[in-house]
Amino acid sequence: TAETDLWDATVSATVGDLERLGNLGTTLRLHFKHPADFLKLLGVQSEISDPIALNWVAQSNETAALDITTSIAFASTDIKAKMIAGFPDDAPTLDGDISGASLHVLDIRKLVGLGKSIKVPTPTARLNHL
Repeated sequence: TAETDLWDATVSATVGDLERLGNLGTTLRLHFKHPADFLKLLGVQSEISDPIALNWVAQSNETAALDITTSIAFASTDIKAKMIAGFPDDAPTLDGDISGASLHVLDIRKLVGLGKSIKVPTPTARLNHL
């Protein structure tokens, strides 16, 4: 979606080698222009007024490693991460760098608090009796 009052979103996926499901790629870009208005639609009350921008790009390569680039911008915080995930020697690994122009602990606390306030409904199983 683009140019809505609540958000801009871009999601894409690619498969470079369909036969072996190799060279997979994903891209997710979310920009919440007015987070409180968006959250109200989800039934969450929030006073967060600063825009939130999230970006995620992941691409697998020939060595089965996953190159991940992600960023978040909120209020005065701007963080970027560049990581590589994989399974060398059958052991899961995650290696990389996290950097940013600015990191404000109060911004992170607000986002964590926001995440805790969003309740995801628990699916219930239904059994049909014959």
